[in-house]
Amino acid sequence: MVIEINASNCLSDAECGELKGKYMDESHYDRIITEDCDYYFEGRLLFKFRKRTVPEDILNVGWENCKKLNVKGRGRGAAAGYIDPESVYWKKRDIVWSDKWSATYMVPDGNGSMKISKMKVNNEVVSTPIGFYGKKNGLQGSLPCRMSHYTKTHFEKYQNAIPYFEHLGQVYRELVPDKFILQWNRARLNNYHIKNTPYSTITINRNFQTGLHKDTGDFGGWATLSVMEENKYHGGYFVLPQYRVAIDMRHGDILVCNVHEWHGNTALYETEEDKEYNDMYPQQTYKDNLQVGVLGLNNRFTRLSFVCYLREDIINCSD
Repeated sequence: MVIEINASNCLSDAECGELKGKYMDESHYDRIITEDCDYYFEGRLLFKFRKRTVPEDILNVGWENCKKLNVKGRGRGAAAGYIDPESVYWKKRDIVWSDKWSATYMVPDGNGSMKISKMKVNNEVVSTPIGFYGKKNGLQGSLPCRMSHYTKTHFEKYQNAIPYFEHLGQVYRELVPDKFILQWNRARLNNYHIKNTPYSTITINRNFQTGLHKDTGDFGGWATLSVMEENKYHGGYFVLPQYRVAIDMRHGDILVCNVHEWHGNTALYETEEDKEYNDMYPQQTYKDNLQVGVLGLNNRFTRLSFVCYLREDIINCSD
């Protein structure tokens, strides 16, 4: 049974903007969604959520081929959360300047001295895009429309994972057909999309508690999200604070959501029962160096989250 909720109270966009980059907790929601749900605000669809929608065999295909398709990076902006100078990562660095979620610090200049880093960086998290990018101008010059680096270097695993991505697209089509059709048709204006899906790009996050943010650079605002897990944990709720609602998205669940709304996640943690299980059955996939200080990699469990979308600028790519 699918419950339908029509919310009537919400915060203003400005009130949520004041929380940008902050981590979500129980003070930012009044309701937790744990079952199939269609959620509206004043008649406007915000999300559709379905429990255990991905069959186990498809989940296994996704896990086996995607579990290593993620690396750490420092470019996730407000989503990476506020800079904490006392964290493991930043205590090792001489911060020159920081403001909320960005910082510069001292780096070697190649001549035995130190200089201020040119780039403003964010907290280091495990978040990797696979699929395609549009054109980009940056510090290293102009880049053409292209397949992401990690897709090229792990192309066989990317190809083998496509049945999982196809399934996410099929659920998207069933749940929100009008948004799906717009995205599907636009994706087919060139070849820069993932085969048999409406997506050009999929961001894979590992144990990533995102700070409050709105997604940008995607077409239409609608994305398909899913989760896969190894070992036991609690938390990680997907929170839409403007509407005071949280979603407990777990292994095999699918969320089709307007990610142009403010959203973030609550912390991931172990209960005493989780600790007992994780002690008895240590996870096999990852052996992380906890001294590096990458956020989320100090856990004994894994939560892989997938955000599937069509990049706005991909329309400008020529075949």
